[in-house]
Amino acid sequence: MGYAGYAPGNKVADSLTPLQQALRSLPLEHAQEILDLIEKLTRNVVRNPGEEKFRSVKLTNKTIAAAIEAAPTMVDVMQEMGWVRDGDCLVLPPSIRLAHEVHVVGVIDAKDHFKKEAENEHRRKLRAGKAADADKEELLRKMDLDRQEKQADGPVTQGSVAKKLGEGPNIMALATSASARAAAADAKRPSSDAVRRGEAAGLDGPAAAVKAVAAAASASFFSDPRDGEALRSDLRLEDPPCPGTTRSTCR
Repeated sequence: MGYAGYAPGNKVADSLTPLQQALRSLPLEHAQEILDLIEKLTRNVVRNPGEEKFRSVKLTNKTIAAAIEAAPTMVDVMQEMGWVRDGDCLVLPPSIRLAHEVHVVGVIDAKDHFKKEAENEHRRKLRAGKAADADKEELLRKMDLDRQEKQADGPVTQGSVAKKLGEGPNIMALATSASARAAAADAKRPSSDAVRRGEAAGLDGPAAAVKAVAAAASASFFSDPRDGEALRSDLRLEDPPCPGTTRSTCR
């Protein structure tokens, strides 16, 4: 089983004892306080090897439970020392003897290890912070250069000008002309009702048609009926005389 991120077969890991590897498996941010607690428990046993109260640790104890929650591998360290789990307790069997030169010194060495690791981590953060500050300074420098260039160019005094497109057809004029031609064509085609009304008035087919054209033009193009009458007068839309009769007798 590897500890402290060391892979199996790693030379550094192989040079460490199982207890040292277990001690270095603790998380860096909680290592010192967990090691202080383990050192206290270990020293109590070393100083009082026959005292049963020092050879049993309740996992439900507030301090112990908080330590294990922060660093679950603490249980692995205790078991590597010889503690065994018994229900909600860790118990040190009578056959296990903790030695100062092995177990206490091992904890002290682990403290030194984590102290150096904390210093290295602090230096890494400082270097990372300096790199970030350097990037920030470079960005600010570029922004300042851009601002100076804009100031050198002076303020913008001329707005954008619409570009004139090439000569093209007047769409509105074309649409209006097309509508007028369509209306004129419709006016030249009198409805059958208009023709029938002309015939009922005594006009033959052509006269009825011409009169219908004038009526349609008058209705379609002039809002004032007098304009339509003027058009009819200009076209001289008068009833033709009946063959062989005078105008008065034809009507």
